[in-house]
Amino acid sequence: MKIFSQDNYKKLELVYEALESLWGSMSRPCDACGWCCHFDQAEHRLYTSSLELSWLLQKYPLDNKPINDTCPFLVDNKCQARERRMLGCRTFFRQHNSQEKEKAESLYEDCLNKIKAIYQDEGLDWEYRDLMPWLKEEFEKK
Repeated sequence: MKIFSQDNYKKLELVYEALESLWGSMSRPCDACGWCCHFDQAEHRLYTSSLELSWLLQKYPLDNKPINDTCPFLVDNKCQARERRMLGCRTFFRQHNSQEKEKAESLYEDCLNKIKAIYQDEGLDWEYRDLMPWLKEEFEKK
């Protein structure tokens, strides 16, 4: 896994902070139930950038190989890496609220473009992949 500069991580944190401030005007907060972390049951895939994944794994290294389509950071239906969760984790629950779906999708795209801009500004190669296969690959490298 590529390690990014602290400046890159700080820029990512600023993207997330801006997103969190925008959620304040929306009605339904995430209740941290863990449903969206069961990718097979929720019928979705979580995609992430290498910057986001690197930032997450620096604080929360993989202790166990992911063996199914449930996020390995989910323990007792609670996210153990919540403070460093990825953009998709931060927006997914909003996309299933019909009143907030359009705004959530727009905010996701806006934030994703800001993350892409970090890569462009630094001359980095953009990498954006399905989380679960990527985590399995990273675990095998250990």
